[in-house]
Amino acid sequence: MHAEFFKVADGNNIWFEVAISVDNSKTFRMPVFFSQNGKLVKVTDSQAQSIFDSWLKERAKNIAAFGSLDEQSGMKDPFLALDVNRWEKK
Repeated sequence: MHAEFFKVADGNNIWFEVAISVDNSKTFRMPVFFSQNGKLVKVTDSQAQSIFDSWLKERAKNIAAFGSLDEQSGMKDPFLALDVNRWEKK
């Protein structure tokens, strides 16, 4: 997986976008907005990057939380158990 965060400018309009792709699949691209107390706000480039990085890491942790937790395996943290038959490209 590859996630890229960047700034886009079109005339006087400036915004941020994220592009996400997996292997050679088509890249999914969408704008990113920042809000505070329910209202859209402007942020600096460094704030935007830092907030996006934090969000991406938290999102990955949340997805991983759907993994397995099995005390019998001796693992104390969640892990992914992926079914080869389901996910292997054929």
